[in-house]
Amino acid sequence: MAHVFITHQHSDHNLDYGNLIYQAWVSGLKTQVNAYGPPPLAQMTKSYLELNEYDIETRIADEGRVPLASLMRANEISEGGLAMENENVKVTSALVEHPPVEPSFAFRFDADDRSIVVSGDSNFSESLIELAQGADVLVHEALYKPGAEELVSG
Repeated sequence: MAHVFITHQHSDHNLDYGNLIYQAWVSGLKTQVNAYGPPPLAQMTKSYLELNEYDIETRIADEGRVPLASLMRANEISEGGLAMENENVKVTSALVEHPPVEPSFAFRFDADDRSIVVSGDSNFSESLIELAQGADVLVHEALYKPGAEELVSG
């Protein structure tokens, strides 16, 4: 079983969610993919399947594929805490500040031999600092606004 984690609902963080799973399905995926992220993840999944219904149904009939809808499971999260856990990894989420997008999350992946924390766009966040304590790696997107403005005007 595969897992996808979406930090927040900005297009640069969710635009390829459906396409990622779709391309895996076209390439032979037959097992479920669990996606975790903030609302409206369930509606996005439903809408993506509706948008591609013609091609999906054609591939099921012509290529004998399993129904894509049976493989895409959206798990909406609205608060920090345990997001998922299996025998390989424990994933914990924390709410982070990314106005005006709410909710927005950071995720901590704890395995037996390492811990990795991923946060999308966010401001200074005590909850992110707490989540990242003792982690081996912190991946955090950051923007230095004056530098970006210089690039644009330059």
